[in-house]
Amino acid sequence: MSRSTPNRTRLAHAGVLTLMLSGAALIPLAAQERVLPPPESPEPVDAMPAQGTIAAPKPGPQQDGDPGGPGQGRQAQFAPVGAVDLLLVDAFQLGNSSIPWGTIATVPAGDAVQFKRGRCVFRYKYTTRNDGAAGAGAFTNRIHRDAVAGPVSATDPVTGLMAGALVNSDGHLLLAPGTTLLYVAVDDGAAIAETDEANNLRRVKVTVKGECR
Repeated sequence: MSRSTPNRTRLAHAGVLTLMLSGAALIPLAAQERVLPPPESPEPVDAMPAQGTIAAPKPGPQQDGDPGGPGQGRQAQFAPVGAVDLLLVDAFQLGNSSIPWGTIATVPAGDAVQFKRGRCVFRYKYTTRNDGAAGAGAFTNRIHRDAVAGPVSATDPVTGLMAGALVNSDGHLLLAPGTTLLYVAVDDGAAIAETDEANNLRRVKVTVKGECR
């Protein structure tokens, strides 16, 4: 028993020394290692669009009077589709006479193409124009005698008229010797909605001189 005690003591001392040496070896290694702080989060960067795609523009501040939305700049404003505006242009042709609208003219009976029951048959022609921004559908022009709503002397249907276009209407009028008021009404009956209905009616005052025979 007395011999074993020193051995145990020496073994204990050796174990302590081993632990101390081991610890001493570990401490410098631990001291050399630095614990790095976690990397700071990078500032957010706008994602780049993938190839073949276009990045949507960032919205900017709303501009006053900008109906196109924020950041889009002033957008073109599209006016509503324009309406039709039919009117009579140039002059009224009767026989060999060109009569400006709203004037008086004397037409010789000899200009008639024929005579019928004591009256003269004259060729006539006039022009209708569409000054509107939209095309017109079918409408009917009429020539009334002696009053705006007087007897109809001629009826001229028009199948349609594009914006800015012209159409000529012609035919024959039967007039007696003497003076007659002729009222030419474009779109008589107002089948077409127009921006200006006041320019649809024109008149001329015609005196047929001579005998129709």
